[in-house]
Amino acid sequence: MKIFTRAGIAIFGLAVAAGGFSMGGLLVTPAAEAYTYELVIRKSALISKGRALLYRGELDQAVSLYERALDSNLSVADKHNVNNDLCVAYFFKRDFEKALERCDAAIASGPNRWKPYNNRGNVYLEKGDLGRAVADYDKGLKLLPSSEVLAANRALALFLASESQLASGTPADGAGGADEDSAGELHRLVSFAGF
Repeated sequence: MKIFTRAGIAIFGLAVAAGGFSMGGLLVTPAAEAYTYELVIRKSALISKGRALLYRGELDQAVSLYERALDSNLSVADKHNVNNDLCVAYFFKRDFEKALERCDAAIASGPNRWKPYNNRGNVYLEKGDLGRAVADYDKGLKLLPSSEVLAANRALALFLASESQLASGTPADGAGGADEDSAGELHRLVSFAGF
């Protein structure tokens, strides 16, 4: 990510003018006195490598790199993304408690981002907690109403809830659990976001 400054104005960068400087603020000086710098922020190599491993399905190695990345000096946005990716990795490792912890951490650091709501909904869906799954998909849809991923996952959760309730004879309210035949295989049907 590159952040540029204009002559005379520093916007989230470093500017030096008339013997002084401002970092992360706004400094207005005559253009003749201002120096312009380019600040380059690079993502951690651990994140890039972790994501590549996650894409290839090398989950243990991806988790290891992501955990190391969290111990490094990451931006808030990078910590959010790492926690979201760890949620997905732990989901596929079938460690749902750790997946929920990471989704919760991602939501805490970025409550206005839809992806961890989708991914946490997927964890709840796989655990058979269809009511919580639908609630998370709804939260995500409030943030990104045009998301086909959220809409499809929500529809799947509602379908499974209605099937489960038809089989048990309980009213359809979206709060039931998945039946024995569908539990454990939902990860093949849901869509993930953010990795």
